[in-house]
Amino acid sequence: MDKFWIVPLVAFVIVTCVIFPIAMHYKITVVIPNAIVELAEIKEMTCNEIKSRDSLGSYWTPSNAKFARDILQDCLDAGL
Repeated sequence: MDKFWIVPLVAFVIVTCVIFPIAMHYKITVVIPNAIVELAEIKEMTCNEIKSRDSLGSYWTPSNAKFARDILQDCLDAGL
């Protein structure tokens, strides 16, 4: 009776072994390619386009969001 703690531990390990590969597959096949395309698009945008895009607040990665906000800050500093 003292070994009932094994059941939740085994269940946790099984669930982790199923969810982790699914999450990594999604990141590798969806997030990273879309983030690369998004970064290329941001580099081609004007300040007004980036401003409207930033108002939506949705980027594929935090690094893309930071890059866009840095460009917006440069635009504000330049007075555009």
